[in-house]
Amino acid sequence: MGFEVEIAINGEQALEMYGENLYNLIILDGGLPDMKGSEVGKRIRYLEKENKMQKKPILLLSAYPADLLDQWCKEAEIDGFAIKPICPDKLFSILDGYFNNGVFSERAA
Repeated sequence: MGFEVEIAINGEQALEMYGENLYNLIILDGGLPDMKGSEVGKRIRYLEKENKMQKKPILLLSAYPADLLDQWCKEAEIDGFAIKPICPDKLFSILDGYFNNGVFSERAA
């Protein structure tokens, strides 16, 4: 799809990268080595509010059950989630839905 991608190895690095860069979209793994992806999302939302920044879209990818992911997303104000494993075509479809319609096309994949 022509995206430029940067990868963090854990939640702390993701937060550092977020503070140093302007991203169009953030994709978080549900279970990072040092914290849950939903916690990273919650911290990003806090930083956005504190700094009066525009809210960036966040997608959570995880193998946890959909009902739990839905709860985490609501609590952390994360825009959507998809269940792993996810094939590239399915991920591209979800991202395409977001970039064309402004919303993630599915809450669970």
